[in-house]
Amino acid sequence: FVVTHLAQIAALAQTHVHVAKDVVETTTSATARLLSEEERVAEIARMLSGHPDSASAREHALELLASGRRI
Repeated sequence: FVVTHLAQIAALAQTHVHVAKDVVETTTSATARLLSEEERVAEIARMLSGHPDSASAREHALELLASGRRI
């Protein structure tokens, strides 16, 4: 189990879990959700550029994921 903000590390994983924190008034909660392959591409693209829909970031995310599968 690895927690990272680095797309290059996240792309090496076999699965990708997105963890989100939510604060409502005085209550803080967290959720964890397993991402689909398409969601994983978008999340890694977001980690790379800040924009999950960036064409160049998505292309780079796909390249990183492909490289991770070969390792």
